[in-house]
Amino acid sequence: MIEYARNLNKKLKDLSPWDFVAKYYPDYDHANEIAWEGDLQKLLDNEFEEDDAAHHTLMNEYGGDINNPRIKADHDEMMIEIYQRAIEGYLESLSKEKE
Repeated sequence: MIEYARNLNKKLKDLSPWDFVAKYYPDYDHANEIAWEGDLQKLLDNEFEEDDAAHHTLMNEYGGDINNPRIKADHDEMMIEIYQRAIEGYLESLSKEKE
């Protein structure tokens, strides 16, 4: 059991928080929540281009107001959900390892 815990700790220690999400979030590459978070992050960083998905989000969800405080609030809420689902995916992977 101690060896298992050491291996687990080593495996997780090498992952950044977003690497953890990418590894354990269910269907990461196709998840709408991940895409939505990316669009919100682009808005927060002011790194979007006209007619990209983030720009459409800005126009449709936030009335074109880049300073709308809901952008940050929605991003924070989305990050909580993303981390929660990644943790759930991680815990499921542990239970599968034990089987």
